[in-house]
Amino acid sequence: MAAKFEGGAYLSSFVDAVLNRLSSVNSTPIASKLADQKLLQRMKASLRAVRCVLDNAEQKQIKDQEVKKWLVDLQDSLYMADDLLDELSTKAAIATPIQTDPGNSSSWTHYVDSILEDSDDAEMGIVNSMQDIVHKLESLVEEKDDLGLKQESFFQSSSTDNSFYVIHDIMHDLATIYAGEFYFRAEKFEENNRISNKTRHLLHNSRGNYPFSQLVAACGRVKDVRTFLEINLDDDDHPFNMENAPHIFSSQLKCLRILSFNTFPLYSLPNSIGELIHLRYLDLSYTCIQTLPEELCNLYNLQTLKLKKCRWLMKLPNNMQDLVNLRHLDIEGAGLEEMPKGISKMRDLQFLSDFVVGKHAENNGIKELGALANIHETLHICQLENVIDGDQALEARMAEKKNIRSLYLTWSSDNHTADSQDIINNLRPHTNLRELSINEYMGQTFPNWLGHSSFRNMTKIYLKCCSNCIEIPSLGQLPSLKHLQLSEFNKLTRVGAEFNKHVESSSCGTPFPMLETLCFSDMYCWEEWLSVSSEFELDAFPRLRVLTMRNCPLLRGDLPSQLPALKSLRISQCAQLAFTLPRADAMLKLSVEGPHQVEAVFEAIARKQLNCLQSLRISRCYSSISFPGACLPSSLQNLEILGCPYLEFPMSQKPHESLQSVSIFDSCFSLVSFPLGSFPNLTALTISSCKNMRSLEESYPTAASTSSLRSLSIKSCPSLVSFKMVAPHLEDLFLSDCSEIESFPEGGLPPNLKMLDIQSCKKLVTYLASMDLRDHCLTHLDIEHPYDNINSFPMDGCLPSSLETLYLRCFPSLEILDCKGLYHLQELWIDHCPNLQDVAGKSFPASLSILKLYGDSLLKKCWQMKDPLILSKMSHVRNINDDGLWIS
Repeated sequence: MAAKFEGGAYLSSFVDAVLNRLSSVNSTPIASKLADQKLLQRMKASLRAVRCVLDNAEQKQIKDQEVKKWLVDLQDSLYMADDLLDELSTKAAIATPIQTDPGNSSSWTHYVDSILEDSDDAEMGIVNSMQDIVHKLESLVEEKDDLGLKQESFFQSSSTDNSFYVIHDIMHDLATIYAGEFYFRAEKFEENNRISNKTRHLLHNSRGNYPFSQLVAACGRVKDVRTFLEINLDDDDHPFNMENAPHIFSSQLKCLRILSFNTFPLYSLPNSIGELIHLRYLDLSYTCIQTLPEELCNLYNLQTLKLKKCRWLMKLPNNMQDLVNLRHLDIEGAGLEEMPKGISKMRDLQFLSDFVVGKHAENNGIKELGALANIHETLHICQLENVIDGDQALEARMAEKKNIRSLYLTWSSDNHTADSQDIINNLRPHTNLRELSINEYMGQTFPNWLGHSSFRNMTKIYLKCCSNCIEIPSLGQLPSLKHLQLSEFNKLTRVGAEFNKHVESSSCGTPFPMLETLCFSDMYCWEEWLSVSSEFELDAFPRLRVLTMRNCPLLRGDLPSQLPALKSLRISQCAQLAFTLPRADAMLKLSVEGPHQVEAVFEAIARKQLNCLQSLRISRCYSSISFPGACLPSSLQNLEILGCPYLEFPMSQKPHESLQSVSIFDSCFSLVSFPLGSFPNLTALTISSCKNMRSLEESYPTAASTSSLRSLSIKSCPSLVSFKMVAPHLEDLFLSDCSEIESFPEGGLPPNLKMLDIQSCKKLVTYLASMDLRDHCLTHLDIEHPYDNINSFPMDGCLPSSLETLYLRCFPSLEILDCKGLYHLQELWIDHCPNLQDVAGKSFPASLSILKLYGDSLLKKCWQMKDPLILSKMSHVRNINDDGLWIS
């Protein structure tokens, strides 16, 4: 089997990149003088010599270990050469002045010579390093002949496309073979799984059990690492102590190109970060960092800086304009108060997530944005209340930024001293714009450009918290508009025909021809939607799929009557809406709230109007009401009932084949027994606060009636005493506040149960503590038992060996925990078990990698006091959490 690749081989492209960098160094006066020209030429010759035989070497390494070693040594030398040339380029770029007088060559030469005189030590170090690299490369050139490596190509042109090459899939395996020397994925800890000194790329998976401390300790001997990435790091629960990692990484890993501290428990960045002169990519997103050191601006090569959701970061470094190679700056959701002065000098910036308009006039405000002509994709301009007037807004030159696709305009307070309408009028974007969001705009009307048909590419508009607006913008003639959301127009009382037709448009085409989703929410004063009743509007919204009306308490009248493409309708907190269900034959999802709306839905069901309905949610209906004919729509798959205490649950005499999920919350008080047997294909059942329900029953004699059930959740059902079912495929079971239930179905756990969670079910937990569960396949057990009748759990060695996580919460009398036989247990959580003092056996399970201790307990006190018995039992546990603090 063959695979397609664009371009050359794995190492060939690396050699080409180093050769290109060599040429770049030679073209820079300072760099070429810092380096020895003869050594540079020898390096180039060696690289060209090995380049010719790489394809042959990649084939031969399958059977020849000497060739494999040759390739590994070559890649190591290439990394060293690339690091050195990058350092040369960086030093030259930082030292090179702007030559204002091109004709004055003598002054230029004098300047270069002065630089060289000041860097004799640096020059000597560079030459020594270059000699080492050239020596290694020349040795490799000599070895290639001894190994019989010849010039040939492993690639063949594709027969269908000359821009592709065809190679065998075995090349993927080859890449993995020699990449293993340079790439290390710290995931599963094994004693023989050590980081090689040749490692250049590190990835740590926090969901594995590889100790982070091991990774940090290795930094002293893997100083040539180029990449560090952390993946799967939980935002709130860090499985390792990472406090010192940023300082160690930035002080020891000087060759880093890529560094990610995303989601780290990081509050500051060390000044040594400025020494990572090779760094191209730095990600500090989702950290608690509060300040950035000025040394960050020494990172001449930095191309990407991510500070997303750094909510405590108030200010960027003053000299950000020195980052002349920065292309991508993501500050979305950061706590910045303003942009640094001079950001307009970053002319090559291609992505800027946010521009924060500050209060200080000396920083030039929004004017700085005008010079950033190359920014692409998304831009959020916030704190627009700090723009002085419309003339200043015009200096942002938004109409010239043709590559912006999404624009967010946000005011941050309702105390606007400037003319908001004049400002927003002069922030008119380029007509290439696709998405627009306006938030907390305080003008009474919107600018004429909003809704103009010249914005032919506009697909999304979100207008929120426009509290002073007295009329809605005319948006109906935007030819590509697909998604529209309007919320919190606190003074809007009427929506008329102007909503559908722009004031400057002569077109009388179909209103909203492409609109797919429409949402009105929190429109507290809105009373009339007049346009839905006029003849001109009958053909409006021909493609509308989703309509949401939420919290419009004064809205009267009805919805559009003809919505042929509507598939989802949600109406909530619209008490005065007359509500006749729109004609929508393709309706799949329906959510309504209030007695009038629920009654209208039941009428539609009775008229067979909802024959395609798959999902139904009804809520807050306090009338005594029942499904028509005591039946559900035959197509229904998901049913959710909330806050309908007097609703009669349908008790059909024949099975409903389609229903897959049922959720009942604080409803159906007349329901005494849930008819499981009526729903043979049910996969998920959730029942909460159904106060009179006593049992779950299979009304049909065959076990097949519950064979599909995978998840069962029952909460706050004080009358429940039993659930009689087989449920052979049940995987998740959650029971909470069901004080009368005494045992599991048929006296035991369902055979395929994986997750069991029991909270405040006194009789059931007492029964569970005496059960022998060794033959079950549970992987997760979570028990909360705030009662004082259990002092040992479980019965001697009776938990299943398959258990991977065990959570014990609020066992006030528990003294002994029996973990014998738990060969696969990885995480143990002990929460507020004050009398727990010991674990049966010689130690915690050998497989345990995470132990969390919350609240006071005798066990914790013994551990904190370094009791030798307890310490010996816990010594192998690599990660211990003491009330939220990781000790590792």
